[in-house]
Amino acid sequence: MFLEPTHRTDAALGLEDQPADHSGAGADFVVEAAGAERVVLPGDDALLKGEFLRDGEDLLIEATDGGVTRIEGFFADGSPPDLVIGGAVVPGRFVARLA
Repeated sequence: MFLEPTHRTDAALGLEDQPADHSGAGADFVVEAAGAERVVLPGDDALLKGEFLRDGEDLLIEATDGGVTRIEGFFADGSPPDLVIGGAVVPGRFVARLA
């Protein structure tokens, strides 16, 4: 199963004047990953070179351009899904070690 992201912008949610928030509502992109084998993310090198963080069962990626992607349920299963970023496939087990 492949999942595409749901685009949520801070401006659309009325959050542009609020401090940075890494909850689902404050992320630039939110993807539900529980049960997926592979998750396709928008982005390029800014996302690949970003910081990978664990937040409970979710994965946060803070891109070098300041964007935040939340992958909900990334750590929910014993085997995290692979990520596809800009055509590159990054194994889930590798991503889990970065977080």
